[in-house]
This record gives sequence, C-alpha cells and structure tokens, in this order.
Amino acid sequence: MAVTDFLRRLGVSTTRLLRGSRQPHPACPQLRAIRKYSYGPFLFQCWAEEGLEYGIQATTRFESWETVRTNRSVGEWFDVVDSAASDFPCRFYRIVVSGVPSQAIIGFVSVFLPPGHAMIANPLTGTSNTLRTLLPQMPDGTQISRFDPLHYQLTDNKVTSGRWLRPEERLEPGDGAIFFNPTSESMTRCFTGTVIHEPRFVSIAGGFSIRSSILPLSGRLDTDLRFPMAPGDVIHVFDRAIQDYSIHEYGPRGWQSAPPILDAGQSFWVAKQQAAIWTQQLLPGG
Repeated sequence: MAVTDFLRRLGVSTTRLLRGSRQPHPACPQLRAIRKYSYGPFLFQCWAEEGLEYGIQATTRFESWETVRTNRSVGEWFDVVDSAASDFPCRFYRIVVSGVPSQAIIGFVSVFLPPGHAMIANPLTGTSNTLRTLLPQMPDGTQISRFDPLHYQLTDNKVTSGRWLRPEERLEPGDGAIFFNPTSESMTRCFTGTVIHEPRFVSIAGGFSIRSSILPLSGRLDTDLRFPMAPGDVIHVFDRAIQDYSIHEYGPRGWQSAPPILDAGQSFWVAKQQAAIWTQQLLPGG
C-alpha cells in the first residue's frame, strides 16, 4: 500500500503533514511507557491522530485479538491500564486506528521461579535488557548461568550485597539461561517490552547450546515454535516442579517419546547434530 493511500485510510491530510507537527510520525498510532506493577495491573501509553476512533486490542497467542477499549483520540498521549493482567501469564497489546493496527506490539511475560533452578528466557525487547533492569532487587545468592560454546562451559553471574556482579549482562530474545533461586520461596518476575514483528532468522550451532524462542509463544517446540528438528537431535527441558531434566530425542520417524512443550519465557538445552537456521515470524495479521 502506498504511503498516501495509507494516510487517506486514516483520514489524514498529506498537506497537513508537510506543514509539520509536534509528532515525529503523526499518522502512525504509537505505544510507549511499558510497566507491569507487582500487584497485577499492566500500564502503557498510546497516541493516535486527533479525532480518529481507536481500539485497544489484546491477545495471548497472536492468533486472535480481543478489543478491550474503544474511544476517540484527542491527539495526546493517554494511559491504558489493564487491571485484568494478573489473570494471564502473558498478554500483548496493540492499538487499531481506522481499521489499521499499529506495527508495534507491546506486552509482558511472567516467569515462575521456584526454589532451586529454572531455565528462563526474555522474549521481548525492552528499553534495557540488562540483568540490572530485568531482574532488579534479587536476594543474595541468586545466580544466572549462561553456556559459553567457545570454552564449552557455564559462566556464572551472582547477586552479592544486593548487586549483580555483572549488572550489564544482557538477556536478549533467543538467548537462554539457568536461573537459581537461593530462597525457600517461589518468585514470579515479569519481563516487559516490544514483540519482534519482522521475520527473524536465528543460527543454531551444531553441538550443545541453550536457546529460546525469540517470540513470546508457548507450545510444542517443532510445530508451534517452528524449531528445526533433524534426526539425532536431542532436547533437554528442565522441569521446575521436580528439579530435573526431561530428555526428548528426535529420530528418523519423529519424536521417540512425547514432544517437548515449552512456556513463553522458558529456554532449553539442544544437542544439534548439524547447524541449522531457526526462522520465526508472527502469524499473518498478528
């Protein structure tokens, strides 16, 4: 669709745009200021061209969207608070103006951290994907372990005296880590940010690595998450309830046992016979 056609659908005058505006892209609905409160609600802000009708839509799996709010824009940033956010382990939002959804999709993913170990991932792009921002105020003894394929060993990052030893270490979409909760209490931590919208091609090296989906999706690893399985590959999924791994081998005829099922925000070990490319993209219309 040509830019001018897109603007006409929104009812925006191209002459008005040429005269300038206080907004950098005045025809494009925008979202910002993502925050998930510890007591449950999720807050973000939206903007749309003055006078246009808009709808705020929400989803958990991108297959369908539910309209949770409608109104007419006054041309200023406005707050949206989802008080039902605590009912969902993850939820995502977009703004639709004159039938055109925003390219940006924002949301949150809650990660359950029982006493002991868990394999975690951050499938969102935040303002800062550092441990300082993603996992602040963690108890002493909390630990993040990453796999270093070059030296074939785990690297450790710990919380000591209320601070991460390497607070600028990042956890990006597609990465994975082993998390250790040193306390006797379960925790829930919430990652917030933007969903990667464009197609993404992730290189999976041969041998061992810790990986995760770049999209905040749950389901079967091969069919739902589109991971490129091949005969001889082995997936190790950590079961947080029993604090042990379940092993899933892939043979010439497919899975030799039950296929691995993953939650959004969960990483896994993979032993790949040969390097491959993992391609992921939101469903059409998502």
